[in-house]
Amino acid sequence: MIEFWLKLWQLTWPYKSRLVLGVICSVLSGMADSVVLLTVAIVARAVFPGEAKLPFKVPHWVADLYLSSQNWVVRHSTSEFAIVSLVSLIPLVMLVRGLVNYLSSYLMNWVGIRAICDLRSRLFEHLLN
Repeated sequence: MIEFWLKLWQLTWPYKSRLVLGVICSVLSGMADSVVLLTVAIVARAVFPGEAKLPFKVPHWVADLYLSSQNWVVRHSTSEFAIVSLVSLIPLVMLVRGLVNYLSSYLMNWVGIRAICDLRSRLFEHLLN
């Protein structure tokens, strides 16, 4: 099985920069959903003041970080401009999430298609010779 992965790695090696960028975008894409949830929770707490609690279960250190950021946002969001700026974070985070998802899909598909084309050309050359 390792031999298969090594041969596959050789096919993708010429496209390593796009492959690495695609993997990075895939990791960021996986984290983007959590960032959207946290952004909505922070904005909701600033717009609708009340008890600061997380809507889902997270590790203790994340909850502490969330509560400290919530307190900082509530203290600094006294003007209407600050509230509007804070609410505009939701579409901005969604835009970044969509961009990262697109780049992840595009780059990984691009590398896959190029590797398959290289494999087909090797096979065709082998059959001709």
